[in-house]
Amino acid sequence: MHRSTISVNPVVYDFVQENGHTYNRYKEGKYLLPNDEEEKKRQDMQHDLFLVTLQGDLHLAPLKDQIHHVLDIATGTGIWATEFAQKYPTTNVIGTDLSPIQNEYVPRNCKFEIDDVEDGWTYRHPFDYIHGRQLHTISGDFRSVIQKAFTALIPGGYIELQDSLPITCIDDSSIDTAIQRWADLMAEGAKKLGVDWTKASKYQQWMEDTGFENIKEANLVWPTNYWPKDRFQKGLGQLANEVLKQGLHGYSIKILTDAYGMNATEISFLLEEVEKDLNNTSIHCYVPIRVIYGRKPE
Repeated sequence: MHRSTISVNPVVYDFVQENGHTYNRYKEGKYLLPNDEEEKKRQDMQHDLFLVTLQGDLHLAPLKDQIHHVLDIATGTGIWATEFAQKYPTTNVIGTDLSPIQNEYVPRNCKFEIDDVEDGWTYRHPFDYIHGRQLHTISGDFRSVIQKAFTALIPGGYIELQDSLPITCIDDSSIDTAIQRWADLMAEGAKKLGVDWTKASKYQQWMEDTGFENIKEANLVWPTNYWPKDRFQKGLGQLANEVLKQGLHGYSIKILTDAYGMNATEISFLLEEVEKDLNNTSIHCYVPIRVIYGRKPE
């Protein structure tokens, strides 16, 4: 391990303070989630949840043993990039994000850059593999990001997107509940603020339109607690419940404030009721998970 160095303007470390959280200074206001310690903990917990969901795998794309350059867009805390670099020690891994919140000590073959995925990509070399996780929170035209990834890949290289869709229910047990109201408010509020939280359902078509081939999509679920009968799903639900509650306030506050003008008292009351519903095993909700990968033709 060595100390990570990021050469950027020091102002990017002067985070915006709002609603009891901190947010990215670079491209201020563009990203709706915070970047504080509470959010970093949520991201790392979410990483563990993805690992369990994917049976311990960091990726589903059939990568070769020898790959040279990998890009992780919207890397967050950088935990995925760090672990990928450890698994593939001869691979150079770059993680990009709007916020400099990555781990200080990383493998020598891993580095981080402050960058906006929607800006022009000016990397010195093409990539064997491009990874992105939970990108539904990114604003703007995501189809252009997929096009940039296609251009930046070597022939035969892979893109893989691991993402989620808004909470839904397998039956009518969420009717007239706080969790259903919250889920609807969040998706519609994000849309009002220019972010499509349902875009993971469009990734496969956008990849096809861009020219990717051999596209595969895995449809998975995170139960909101341990309501399922299946033992594995029950375990996933317990982990997902912890992740959801850990980030509930940070995930919600900016959208509910900016999109609807809700005050702190209203938000606090709603989230208290949502947390009760998250723990209620008679409410059979889940988070749909999509893992989609595709190959650039040779």
